[in-house]
Amino acid sequence: MSTTLAINKIQGVVTWDNENVLTLGNTVNSNSFASGGSTLTNGTGANQADTIYATTTTIAAAGTLNLNLNSTPLTGFFAQNCVFARVKILYIELQNATAASTITIGAAATHPFVSWLSGTTPAVVVRNGGFILLYAPDATAYTVTSASSDQLLITNNDASNVATLRIAIVGASV
Repeated sequence: MSTTLAINKIQGVVTWDNENVLTLGNTVNSNSFASGGSTLTNGTGANQADTIYATTTTIAAAGTLNLNLNSTPLTGFFAQNCVFARVKILYIELQNATAASTITIGAAATHPFVSWLSGTTPAVVVRNGGFILLYAPDATAYTVTSASSDQLLITNNDASNVATLRIAIVGASV
């Protein structure tokens, strides 16, 4: 069975109204920053992707979820193996429908996927209702190396509550 992939919209937007309340009338600054909206077509080069893993999942209180991006593949929508050589999009959201306070992304003990981070113990904390979105459309993107840098660890930092996550990873298989 052959599959194709088209990512129809990748966009980051921040819109604001900032009002200065004055005695003789208010002034308002309304503006936005937007990425303009990008797409990825089917393939493995620049502005292309051929692999997607997307799920809504939970992590037990004080638990962890380890996603192996290459050597022990994740299972995709059509029961196909999702083997990433490069990650183009990484989206992880801690849904606010859960009571979990924060999650930490990164800091796997072995073979950590860190090409998108720097430092000696790289990790990112996402707070309840928050998310992280990384996008690298170029041909290199964020590299994944089998049995060397292919483990993406997500830790539920809340000792009492289950964390509910939405995860989407899009990339190239070669």
